[in-house]
Amino acid sequence: CYWTKVVEEDGTRTVHKGFKDPLRRRGCRWNHDSGLRPPEAYALEVAILERLNEPRNVSRECAGRFFPRLLRRHDVNLTFVQSYDGTNLLESPSTAQCALSNQDLTRFATCAEAILEAAHVVHYDLKAKNTVIQGDRLTVIDFDLATLDGYPSTNDLSDRRYRTRKRTDYGRALREARAARCALERKSAVLWNRDNRRRREAVGATRRRE
Repeated sequence: CYWTKVVEEDGTRTVHKGFKDPLRRRGCRWNHDSGLRPPEAYALEVAILERLNEPRNVSRECAGRFFPRLLRRHDVNLTFVQSYDGTNLLESPSTAQCALSNQDLTRFATCAEAILEAAHVVHYDLKAKNTVIQGDRLTVIDFDLATLDGYPSTNDLSDRRYRTRKRTDYGRALREARAARCALERKSAVLWNRDNRRRREAVGATRRRE
């Protein structure tokens, strides 16, 4: 029942996220992912972003930023503003993903998970949809189903969803998403070339008849 929207501010895109349901629906009295009420869910996600924004050197290979920057927080309205870091891997242009190698994706996933572990954050929904790309930079987003220092407990997470949440192989998920998008790109290129060739042949045949 939370909401998110992309806003243009002084020529820069940002992401605004709120935890108050404007329609005041009964089912929105708690977050269906974390099992927390809106004020608690808001405080948890802000705390996670603040923790992940802290400088943390895991290894030389893991230099750079892997998570959104927390820009502003508005505790009264239960909203915060974070950096806009692109579109998710299932919706982004396939050419952007195909420029990355499987090694790039594996390194990113390994580093992101290492930093999460060092920050005592567990993200239970690491997948391609919760990974965005801008240029050649990847970023992990969406901490609705996550814990910080063991809070909330995994029992709360699974019970609220009425199912057991199992962590996936993040690196493999990214590689599979890339393979699917690149295959679609190749297929589209083949079809475009075929149709373009047929159009040229049709034009040539018409000219010869004339």
